[in-house]
Amino acid sequence: MRGWLRSAVTVAVALVTVMGAVVPAGAEDSPTVQRARARLEAARAEAAAATQAYVDAVGLLGRTEVRVAGLEARIPRLEAKSTELRELLAQRAADLYSGGNASGLIAVQQAIDRNDLTQVGRAAHLADAAQADVDANADEYEATQASLEATRDELKTAREEQAAQADEAGRHSDEVNVALERANSILREAEQEQSLQRYFAAMQAQQNAALAAALAALSTGGPPPDEPDAQQLPADPALAGEIPVLTMPCPVTGLVTFVDDWGQPRSGWRVHQGTDMFAPAGTPNIAVGNGVARAKVGGLGGNSIWLVTDDGHAYYYAHLERFEGVFAEDGTRRVVQGEVVGYTGNTGNAAGGPMHTHFQIHPRATGPLNPFPLLRDMCAIPSAPPPPPAPPVAPDVNVETTAPVAPIAGP
Repeated sequence: MRGWLRSAVTVAVALVTVMGAVVPAGAEDSPTVQRARARLEAARAEAAAATQAYVDAVGLLGRTEVRVAGLEARIPRLEAKSTELRELLAQRAADLYSGGNASGLIAVQQAIDRNDLTQVGRAAHLADAAQADVDANADEYEATQASLEATRDELKTAREEQAAQADEAGRHSDEVNVALERANSILREAEQEQSLQRYFAAMQAQQNAALAAALAALSTGGPPPDEPDAQQLPADPALAGEIPVLTMPCPVTGLVTFVDDWGQPRSGWRVHQGTDMFAPAGTPNIAVGNGVARAKVGGLGGNSIWLVTDDGHAYYYAHLERFEGVFAEDGTRRVVQGEVVGYTGNTGNAAGGPMHTHFQIHPRATGPLNPFPLLRDMCAIPSAPPPPPAPPVAPDVNVETTAPVAPIAGP
């Protein structure tokens, strides 16, 4: 009894020490959260500036594209008009020399072929009225040719501007994506910072309750309570940004509902390290990434799967009704993202309760993160505030997990 009491006191003191060092009192006003908010606001401002630059670049590119389209449409019309004037000019000159001056006609045609309009005028030196028509046609042809060349030059310049503006828009598009990814990463980290504070507060309440139970048993001479179960310490909140949420599917397909139940009390003086995803019995559970799935039968988790993805992160599915696929003798099988690995149930110590999948996220296969903010994006559900703190009473249902790496003994 005295050994258990000394252990409980040691654990409680250690927890207070960790909380004081990592999470200052006053979660909403802690320096950690304030810094996270400041970083988030800076990232949002960066994303907004990049977005504005991109929108401006696309607008300029759009105007240039309209100008290019207009020039491209104008050139065939000028070419057709030039051809028409060329043929008319040749016909007028031929009419002037229809009296038999074949050499003069040949000279005029050769001048036209060379676009030598001055020579055309000199060669066609017959009747004044006819000559005036030829001169007018030659002037119009010359103006059309000049307009055609100018339009071609303008089109070339506009296309060069279009290419440069397209490159600029693409650069700003990349900047927007990078800025948004950074902002999302910082947002997830800030959410995990707050979850971490809530987690340690819940652990403190559980340890206080365990210590009170031990002291009460000691004073009355009653049987000692069970020693608190060891749990992994939560992961570093900064690792939340490494989980590729935007490319991951919801682990439970079909109709699913869940709330932020991270840190709620559990039996064995534990706290909840995952999210319970409620769905009808037999709802498919799919791999959130490519990797190796390891099945386990028995224990508090019932039928459970650890999925270690190729990027080194680990995901835990518990209380499954049954598994899907053929596993090797060591309980593993290779899976690809989106492949069904099992079906929602209530096996293990969840028997008799509502059907659900207990889901955990372990970045770099270390300690757990609060899955709720990440699942909210993966499953595209609206945000919801965390539940009010629950009294430190150990419920009947707990979740036992076997970590993919050696567990870190925690309070």
